[in-house]
Amino acid sequence: MNHGLFAKRLFHRPIPRFVAIRLQPPVVAHTLSTLRVQRRTTGTANVKTLIALLLWCLLFVACWPLALLALVLWPVAWLIALPFRLVGITFGALFAFLGALLMLPARLLRGPAPHVAVG
Repeated sequence: MNHGLFAKRLFHRPIPRFVAIRLQPPVVAHTLSTLRVQRRTTGTANVKTLIALLLWCLLFVACWPLALLALVLWPVAWLIALPFRLVGITFGALFAFLGALLMLPARLLRGPAPHVAVG
């Protein structure tokens, strides 16, 4: 029996179309807003979390009551800061809208964007 042929038939099946569509990278228009989103979604959040965990472990070793107090009070501080974050998001959206509104005449005079072929 030829095991190589059996393994080839077993492990090299064609990918179903619904899976293949999900595996394709999304087509992203390269604008300033998408570049900002891509910059935010890199691994910096994971690194910050790891650093915070290591610092908390050092604080726990140095002074465990203070570390436990920080662990208990962190959600309270987060809840107090939440309205300020919402106000910041709102003002960010407002300034983005005003910027888009001010740039609208220039975008209209520039004309249509060149068509980019997908595929």
